Amino acid sequence: MDTTNLKETYPHLISHFEAAGYSGAYVAKVKREIENILQLAESSKVSSYDDVYLKHEQSARFAPITLKVKRNVIRAIERFDLLGHYPDATNKRALHLKNPRYKLCDEFKAVIDCYIETEMRRGTKKESSVQTQSNNGTMFLFALQQLGVFRLADVKEENIFEVFSKFDGSTK
Repeated sequence: MDTTNLKETYPHLISHFEAAGYSGAYVAKVKREIENILQLAESSKVSSYDDVYLKHEQSARFAPITLKVKRNVIRAIERFDLLGHYPDATNKRALHLKNPRYKLCDEFKAVIDCYIETEMRRGTKKESSVQTQSNNGTMFLFALQQLGVFRLADVKEENIFEVFSKFDGSTK
């Protein structure tokens, strides 16, 4: 991941947040995330901003609300770095982190593809609903894959509990 531009220009982003009246706590979050991005990129542990977010998600250290804040901070940094856009209250549209569908194993991709094809052919759901549901399925299958499960036949009840416990904080 090339962070040359970010290294050179991030002080401008920080100045923008301070001048725009963002809270000191939020500015500190942005600074920490920039440091994290630069460190991960330097060690070649990430190749994109999507990967940075996925690292946070996979760490299971953060509550869902914290992940949402991190995602928004990463998006703001990404827009600034790649497009030169400063965050403002009038432009809430964010670059969307890529769904990890492209990282699914072939069997899991086939499940999602089959679902989309079947629902679109059936025509009883809006396309946005099918997209949302396929994204949710993808995230679930990706989480299973992160546990080392790469075939539907190998999914065990404890794998499912482990995936859902990461989202709700329980220890089942």
